[in-house]
Amino acid sequence: MVSLFDNKKLGTLSKKELKHVFKKADSAEIQSTKFEQPGNFYYFIEVEKADNINRIVWSDKNKTPEKIILFYQFLTDLTKPYLP
Repeated sequence: MVSLFDNKKLGTLSKKELKHVFKKADSAEIQSTKFEQPGNFYYFIEVEKADNINRIVWSDKNKTPEKIILFYQFLTDLTKPYLP
């Protein structure tokens, strides 16, 4: 059984898919958005580019920018086929 918390590779994205992820991240301004509002149960996206690491944290209890939610949903949909 594979736990979602295991640090194991689940699959590989094609170059085309990866370019699409980066394009979506750029259009959602994920690298430059500053948003840190965690709750008891929270979500996060962490992006590292060169020497810059940006971590966006949110919960269902706060008003999260729609572009963050849409990008997270895009990533979730993209990775669903790789989950056990």
